[in-house]
Amino acid sequence: MSPAAPDATGDSVVRAVSKALRDAARGAADVNVINAHGSGTPANDAVESVSYTRLFGTGDQAPGAPTVFATKGAFGHTLGATGAIEAITVLLALRDRTVPPVHGLTTLRPDFPLPVPKGRPAAFTGRLGLSVTLGFGGFNTCLAFEGTP
Repeated sequence: MSPAAPDATGDSVVRAVSKALRDAARGAADVNVINAHGSGTPANDAVESVSYTRLFGTGDQAPGAPTVFATKGAFGHTLGATGAIEAITVLLALRDRTVPPVHGLTTLRPDFPLPVPKGRPAAFTGRLGLSVTLGFGGFNTCLAFEGTP
C-alpha cells in the first residue's frame, strides 16, 4: 500500500466526521450539506462512498440525507489551500442554502449513497455543514459549521 493511499475501510473518515459531530454536540441526522474531498479518483471516491454509507445510510435509510458537493472539479487539488477553500464553500452554501453542481461530473458512482448536484445547483434546507478533507495515508479532517437560522 502506498503512503498516499486512503484508508480503504473508511474508518478514518468515519472517525474524523464522528469527532467533528461530537465536538459540535450534533449527530449524523443533523447534517444538511457536505463538501466532500471529491478528488474524482477511484480510490478516494470508493472510500467516501463507504464512509458516507456507514455514517448516513442509503436510500430509504437516509431520509433527509445531506446533499454532497465538491470543488476539486472546478479548482483542481490545491494541496495546502484545499481545506481553506472547502471550508469557505461550506460557509457560502450555508449562507445561500444552495450548493453548486460538481464541475465535470458526468457519472456518479452507483454505490454513492447521498444526493449530489449534477449539471445545476441544488437547494437544501438546514444549517449544519461539514467540510471533509482526506489526507495521505488516512490522515483525515472534518470541520463542522453551523449557519444562522
